[in-house]
Amino acid sequence: ESGQGWIALDFTTRVDGSKSASSSKKSSGMNIQEIQNGDFSSIAGTWRNGLGWVLEFDKDGLTGKGFVTDGSGVVDRINPDHGYISGGIHSSKPNTAGGAAISFLPAGTPMKPDSNENSDPSDTSKDRIWVGQQYIWDTDSFFYRVD
Repeated sequence: ESGQGWIALDFTTRVDGSKSASSSKKSSGMNIQEIQNGDFSSIAGTWRNGLGWVLEFDKDGLTGKGFVTDGSGVVDRINPDHGYISGGIHSSKPNTAGGAAISFLPAGTPMKPDSNENSDPSDTSKDRIWVGQQYIWDTDSFFYRVD
């Protein structure tokens, strides 16, 4: 009646603090719905691929550090694509040529086979980002979070 009860300590782990772990811990992992809506918070930080290229994101998108260093990098035209999302990465500066495709792959979601029918060679247990100009890849093509 008092709302108090008892538990067997053999089945518990002591946690310091008054807040529960679930209420104080921010959800982690890539959120493709948020990214598609222009909120890049779930992937904020530094990402590196096997070639040493770096992408850096904040909540608004690319920061201008790393792979796109002039601050003009834009990610847009993001659409669902086989359980993940894909779009374009290009410069926001007028009359600037160039660009690439970009795919955001949450952990557990493989990328569809490439144009040579090769299956996804990345570590699908982790969140990944793929950037390229041709729909062909190898293990070094995928970016993984480094911070």
